[in-house]
Amino acid sequence: MNSTKHKPGLIVDVSCNDNKIHKGEICTLPMYDFKNEIVRGLKIDIPTGPSPWSGIKK
Repeated sequence: MNSTKHKPGLIVDVSCNDNKIHKGEICTLPMYDFKNEIVRGLKIDIPTGPSPWSGIKK
């Protein structure tokens, strides 16, 4: 992943523990609260559980 072609939004094949190849999407870090709005008190609708990813857009 050290290539400049690996940018956010790139769809990649990922070899997983279930011995299958799944699609993945490169994202920016951090993947959560990118703008630090929770820490600064700007975001008050903090999820209490997992929020499923909408998936790869085809």
